[in-house]
Amino acid sequence: SLSNVIRSSGLRLFDSEKLDTHGGSMRYYICKDSAIHKQTRKLDIMSIYREVKAGEVIENDEFSFSWDYDKKPGNFLKDPTFEYVDAESFNNKLIVRNISNNDIFSPLGLSGTKKVSQYLTDQKVSAFEKMKTIAICNEKEIVWVAGKQISNNYKLTKNSKLIAKLNFFKK
Repeated sequence: SLSNVIRSSGLRLFDSEKLDTHGGSMRYYICKDSAIHKQTRKLDIMSIYREVKAGEVIENDEFSFSWDYDKKPGNFLKDPTFEYVDAESFNNKLIVRNISNNDIFSPLGLSGTKKVSQYLTDQKVSAFEKMKTIAICNEKEIVWVAGKQISNNYKLTKNSKLIAKLNFFKK
């Protein structure tokens, strides 16, 4: 990840800002680790790996996540904060974790699999935002790249009997 490359070079990230140019860009301020620049914001990316049972809510400074079994929705809204998925293969728990460089999933509407990092690049997600992207998993398989896209393997069909509503709110 970007933070590992920066640290391994004897540098540190001490500030960042979002720019409106080119549809949204990030500017990072990096200095030697020994420099006196003070960090102006909390920039460390939290490492996340947590099992979440149905009905449970987890929360930190970056996001909150919850899920529970539900009924099939009457209609689907384009709201990135929640998704309905087929929960037939769930074991009453999901894993919430950071994405890794080797993660793959089957994005809804695409045939085959794709690396999550490439999918996010195609969606014009910045490197900094990629580092903060969360995967919601059933065991080791990605169900939802939180706030972005569900997996084809968990899409609702007319035969879906057990449905889960996943809720992800960025702060």
